[in-house]
Amino acid sequence: MCDCNDNIQCNNLKENLDCECDYLKPLSIHKLFSQDDCTGYNDVLDKSKKVRNAFFAAKTSVYNFVNECDNIADQLQSDLSDNEIELDSMRKQYLATLNNLSSSLYASLNVIYNGRRLVNVDLTKVHLKHAQRPQKSTELRLSTDNTQEPITLSYIPGVTIQLNKDTKLMKLKLSEPEYISGCNKHGIHKKEKDVTLTYILAPSIFCIKSYENYQEDDYDVNNMGPFETCNVLGSYETQAIDGLDVFQNIDVARDFFEEIQNYQDNYVVDMDSSYGNQILEIMNWFDKTITRIEGTHRYVVQLCKINN
Repeated sequence: MCDCNDNIQCNNLKENLDCECDYLKPLSIHKLFSQDDCTGYNDVLDKSKKVRNAFFAAKTSVYNFVNECDNIADQLQSDLSDNEIELDSMRKQYLATLNNLSSSLYASLNVIYNGRRLVNVDLTKVHLKHAQRPQKSTELRLSTDNTQEPITLSYIPGVTIQLNKDTKLMKLKLSEPEYISGCNKHGIHKKEKDVTLTYILAPSIFCIKSYENYQEDDYDVNNMGPFETCNVLGSYETQAIDGLDVFQNIDVARDFFEEIQNYQDNYVVDMDSSYGNQILEIMNWFDKTITRIEGTHRYVVQLCKINN
């Protein structure tokens, strides 16, 4: 029953009730936890370009590190006659190179887009027996008018740069899922678990045997298995405490830097007979990741042309 005394006013009220009303649209709780709402063509293209450039800059940082070690090795070619002052100067120069490497890697991968970090990257310094939990990967997703939910095009790996303060051992932990998963039977997107690869970028400077054996004629740094020695934690700690590093002797220091210079040689890849750097594996991983991101960018460009 209408409470209006005036029929005209009653009719106006009915017209107001017939306004553009609609039921509440259903909400999706999963959208509240979306890592990125910008998933259009242009956003994905910008992200993939920035990520590609970031990993290429990181690869360049490793390349520069090899060149810096090459320069230090050139300074060791002269006869220092085991001069402790000169060898200590080479040690400090190498440690400064390590610091430059860690900072440049972090700066290269720390890419911000619309206030959010594209690559989960972390630079951490740990002590002996300690480790850092690897960073998680992120998704590169695309949403178009033809799709209700964003689709995952690729994963952006998470990178952990870990430098051991005691042994000067630098590792790269690279995390990403092995496969891209779709939706389950309930239509909910689920991300696969990350698989973490750990590579040694700069081997420990304490990864050696006692220098007492160096006076023997049959001493060969390539056959003494320094990496196997490092696997024995007790011996590893003893050498670190006693300060028996590669800069105690000019010939051992030369061998240390020659393995970094010649990281593509077979004897360096065989870690049982080397100091244990895995620069070749890291370079190959960067190439694979850069190619994959470039392929994603190319696909989005083609898809945009097809739909438009």
